[in-house]
Amino acid sequence: MFMMLKKLLEVYSQSNQNEKIPVVMEYPDECEKLVTEYFGGVIIDSQNKVIKRKIHIKEDDFMIFSLILGLGDKVRIVSPSSYREKVVEHLRASILKNTLNGDI
Repeated sequence: MFMMLKKLLEVYSQSNQNEKIPVVMEYPDECEKLVTEYFGGVIIDSQNKVIKRKIHIKEDDFMIFSLILGLGDKVRIVSPSSYREKVVEHLRASILKNTLNGDI
């Protein structure tokens, strides 16, 4: 029984590692050290003090999502649009929840 559970856990861990999605983010070069430390990935473009970096993340990784939100207006999710919309919807819901009477 223990061996069967151990094997299932190994299979789950391996399949979970394969569920990462590529995300392209854009940010000012002043954030480069922080972004590199938190997200890794590779720079795919750099122009006019703006860096574009491709990272691979688990779409449902709460910590990574929180770190992205923590960068606030310093970061823009370029792609995929589904992940960008997830960030936008979260921010919209936060604003509505924290505004008196839901009015902006």
